[in-house]
Amino acid sequence: MKINIELDKALEETEVLIRAAKMTEEVNGILKKLEEPSVQMISGFAGDTLEILEQADIIRVYAAKGKVYAVTGKGEYLLRMRLYEAEERLEKIIADWAEALAVRVVLLSRMEDPRERRLLELRYLHGLSIEDICVRLNMERMQVWRVQGSALEHFREVYEREQKGEK
Repeated sequence: MKINIELDKALEETEVLIRAAKMTEEVNGILKKLEEPSVQMISGFAGDTLEILEQADIIRVYAAKGKVYAVTGKGEYLLRMRLYEAEERLEKIIADWAEALAVRVVLLSRMEDPRERRLLELRYLHGLSIEDICVRLNMERMQVWRVQGSALEHFREVYEREQKGEK
């Protein structure tokens, strides 16, 4: 493969031209790479160690005492960027989370049993542990598991009705 780059100040937009004798796996691979959205890496310090953070693993980003931190399931990392820069890099993931959350809220609102709905809200929207739900709803652990099992089955039914366009 031969690569040429021409710089032309008259161009307002970047143009890519691929020349080949025929469509090949190599040409298809180049096309796929060009069509992929660019993902900017986020790196953070855990103590003195610099680590590359997977954007999908980032649970929270916040600022405290003039510094910006990212939290993953593995721990907390100091970022060398401003909060708005982290937000810009995580924009697509944030949009996906917001959309998924909105869908969950709508589906939960369509569940008939208020106790099942409340348990799923606490567990999957607020992230409470089973122990915290036991305390909050004044229920035994086995009772929470039974209600959660039933609630998830009903949630699946609501989801399937929504997919079919039923109410």
